[in-house]
Amino acid sequence: SAKLNHTRPELLYSRSQTSITQHQFVNAAEHIAKAEKAGGDAYTVCLLRFDVLMELGKFAHALKSLESLKDKSSFDYLVRRAKWEDHSGRLDKAIVLMEEAFEKVKDKNKGLYNWVRSNLGDMYGHAGRVEEAYRAYLDVLEKDPADLYCLKGIAWIAYSHDANTNEAKRILQYILSQTSMPDLKLMLADIAASENDEAGKKKWQHEFVSTVTRPEYGDMYNKYLISLYTENVREYGKAYAIASKEMNNRFTPETCSWMAWVEYKRGNNQKALELARAFVHNKTFEPDALISTAFIYAANGKKAEAKKLLEECLESEFEIGPLQTKEIKEKLALL
Repeated sequence: SAKLNHTRPELLYSRSQTSITQHQFVNAAEHIAKAEKAGGDAYTVCLLRFDVLMELGKFAHALKSLESLKDKSSFDYLVRRAKWEDHSGRLDKAIVLMEEAFEKVKDKNKGLYNWVRSNLGDMYGHAGRVEEAYRAYLDVLEKDPADLYCLKGIAWIAYSHDANTNEAKRILQYILSQTSMPDLKLMLADIAASENDEAGKKKWQHEFVSTVTRPEYGDMYNKYLISLYTENVREYGKAYAIASKEMNNRFTPETCSWMAWVEYKRGNNQKALELARAFVHNKTFEPDALISTAFIYAANGKKAEAKKLLEECLESEFEIGPLQTKEIKEKLALL
């Protein structure tokens, strides 16, 4: 089988995609290199290479791979170019590209219709276009009432936009009765915290940790574990070990922001600042990374920069949710 795997590109593609799902990005890159060597289809290799390079933080190489494609109007090109634009902080442009991709498949392929439309739902939400996000999720649910991903999107709207925690909890409990989506437990913990239900918050956090630290989840939920270990249980050693592993696995603005955050929480403000400054600030537009960078700048007396970042984060109020919004406003009041 090992012999076969090195010579059959199709097997290598699927192994590469499995590795991406499990956040084993270095393995994924190796599978793609082998597929190319085995004479795999240049087009498929190019697309998968883009996916992996983006995950590994090699953004310029990723773009080069993508731009080598001849057909700039193909579905495969458009969805990846949208991802690139979103990464580069141009969400409006990303949405336009994703809408173009949607036009190409909406009448042809139910699976792709649902995939693109639910992605658009997320993107509209990130842009604060909540009505459009809601519409997109409903469109998918009309075609597939069992689309749990879109139900999760609607639960987030109920919580973050409508402040309807009961409806959000009802939807989340329903999804969890159908499938294991561990991050929903964190959402329930968030909701409990927003309701000042300390016991509920602890219960859901504990359930989340005991689920995702099982071997079959690999590194999929490391980001959340780092956050929990630094915030709630203050197990900085564990958080540091995971952040180190992530940075070795892929050196990206996100993984650097996690490490910077761990250093900040451990009281190493200077070290945190060096990381945030060199590898995070202006290199990613993820609200989580902006928030942690702002807190690190504030701790190092850089109030003006911190203020600017936090004000930027408030533009993503829907995406970051009520708890973080409250934290940001409290922090701004102190600056």
